Amino acid sequence: MDRQMNNQHTVFWVDMLAGPAKSDVPILLEQSFAVTTLQDDGSVGEQISAQKPACVFYDCDYPDKMRLERIRRYKEACPSIPFVLVTLLHSEELAVWTFRNGAVDYFVKPIDLDELQQCLRRLEQIVRFQNSRGGRSLYRAAVEIPQSISRSSGRPGDKLAPAIHFVRQNYAKRIFSDAVARQCGLSPTYFSKAFSQRFNMPFQEFLLRYRVARACLLLENPASTITDVCYAVGFKDPSYFTRVFKRFLGNSPSDYCKSNGSDRLPADFRASIDNSSSATSQVVRSLAGCFN
Repeated sequence: MDRQMNNQHTVFWVDMLAGPAKSDVPILLEQSFAVTTLQDDGSVGEQISAQKPACVFYDCDYPDKMRLERIRRYKEACPSIPFVLVTLLHSEELAVWTFRNGAVDYFVKPIDLDELQQCLRRLEQIVRFQNSRGGRSLYRAAVEIPQSISRSSGRPGDKLAPAIHFVRQNYAKRIFSDAVARQCGLSPTYFSKAFSQRFNMPFQEFLLRYRVARACLLLENPASTITDVCYAVGFKDPSYFTRVFKRFLGNSPSDYCKSNGSDRLPADFRASIDNSSSATSQVVRSLAGCFN
């Protein structure tokens, strides 16, 4: 990438996070372009129109219809300026909406550096094209925001949604509650209390249940060994894994492997951990219902 050329061009990084957590600009982006960080305070559209950045990155955690509508308005006002959506939400519907509304890319956090590098190469090509042709609008007619997207970010569970996402992405690694609390923009004490009150279980209990649920899916593969599954879902001690597994399911991993289909995970529960666009409460309550 021609960084000397790109550093002469500005991209906007718009902080549209719903909670108190601060948006972080990827270092690779700052190394490649001059980055201006903006808060979504109502003046973003005017600044895009006035400064004509090479691209606009919107950091939206869990987007709602109000924020997506603003992004669409910004794009309609400056159709030749590409944008990128950065989110915590895995949603095929949202990805389709994003690209159909003229986005260059769609990233789910944590951003894959190779994918970001490819995006920056595409932006370089766009900058070169606009410099040679004087700019051209590639924007198509807007499409409706998916019905699955909430109307606003005011729901009580939204502050805890990043915790569920973090577990889904990192359950195989060591996870500390205070690190997850930071993902939610909350203090460890408040996070622990809020999670327990909303979902009737401590966060660490949810984490164990989620790991056991993932283990169940892996154990359905005849080629999987119990030891391999233990480490694959984040347990470091096979004997501890067996104790936790038996506490939740009433039998050992080896007995589970021998069980017939009627003793396996119910279909609705399986869908709740496989479909990462499920609501936060659905995921937690499905886990609780399966193991009770």
